[in-house]
Amino acid sequence: MPATLVAPTAGTATVAGHDLPTSPGQVRRHIGYVGQAGGVDENGMSQVLQFFALPLILFTGILLPMSLAPQWMRTVAQVNPLHHAVEAGRAPANRS
Repeated sequence: MPATLVAPTAGTATVAGHDLPTSPGQVRRHIGYVGQAGGVDENGMSQVLQFFALPLILFTGILLPMSLAPQWMRTVAQVNPLHHAVEAGRAPANRS
């Protein structure tokens, strides 16, 4: 009930001067409540990581040297900080 998710059955309650049943939005702001609707379940986090990790890995040049990639991919790779780390790691091997 304090998070305004369940309607009160009896009595009254206020949070920072706001009545729970009549001002649920204000109450949530004061208690810092963030709902789970659309949140991450036990499988959701792996989906989020895959969504971000695959492009990051692809645009680092680990799997495909960026010199062989199309121009648009090389342009995108320039904003990926991991790409620069991979290139720095390859530099000693490319000097010979």
